[in-house]
Amino acid sequence: MVRTEPLNPALIRHEPDLPSKLATLQEILIAVSDRIGMNGGITRIIDDDFYIINVIDNPMIVAGDMFHLQETFCRLTVDVEQTLVIENAALSPYYDDQAVRRFGIQAYIGTPILRSGKLFGTLFLDSQIPRTQPFSLEEIAYLEAASLRIQALLEA
Repeated sequence: MVRTEPLNPALIRHEPDLPSKLATLQEILIAVSDRIGMNGGITRIIDDDFYIINVIDNPMIVAGDMFHLQETFCRLTVDVEQTLVIENAALSPYYDDQAVRRFGIQAYIGTPILRSGKLFGTLFLDSQIPRTQPFSLEEIAYLEAASLRIQALLEA
């Protein structure tokens, strides 16, 4: 279930128009989470070191929480500037990654969100349970289409 706590003031400071778009962002995240079957979030990259959670579907994280980008798989999505898929971190080159050590993430799919042609953040799903099947082309396309929908909303 997507959490709807009052927005963290730090989040509003970075995105003053976000409250008016929050319900739609939540709908998009719920649809993606339900379709792919994993918890997820929408992030906003603050600078080279930090990102903030805009919307989250994870009981351990609250909208407005900030994290070091280097401790997450989202940094890899940012680095490659395209969709990143990790079905089973333990069987991948990322088996000893900071995201695995800090959060226990074993499965991840994330894609960049652009705003006015520049990186805004990421749309991601993750799980502490590895996937037994690869992400399908349909799941990847659905995530990427959701990212484009978020981009259009942010630019409206």
